[in-house]
Amino acid sequence: EARAKAAASEEEVRECEARAASLQGELDQLRAQVEAAQQQASEAQEAARASEAKAAALAEQSSEEATERAVQAEAEAATRAQQAAEAQAELAAVREEREAAEARAQQLQAEITAVRANLLESEEAQATERAVQ
Repeated sequence: EARAKAAASEEEVRECEARAASLQGELDQLRAQVEAAQQQASEAQEAARASEAKAAALAEQSSEEATERAVQAEAEAATRAQQAAEAQAELAAVREEREAAEARAQQLQAEITAVRANLLESEEAQATERAVQ
């Protein structure tokens, strides 16, 4: 009876050892899964950080490009405004010259009219003088 109990106990010990070995295998497998999941999470975090850094760099680049384009646009606008002011000044000068030329032309026309009147008067005086002679 003692032998039977001892054999049963030994059998029970073997079963417990087998279950313990099986559980140890499952535990090792779970540890490997946890380690793989941690590695994946770490890689995902690193990828997220890299993406954030890239996005920040792109945003900064876009901001710099936008600023550069705005500066260029302002410079272009200033240049065009300067050109427009120069064109306005040139137009005003041309108008002034035209008005002066028109005034001079009117003056010359008046002088021509006066010379013609004097010439006509002189011719009439000569004709009258000839007629008197």
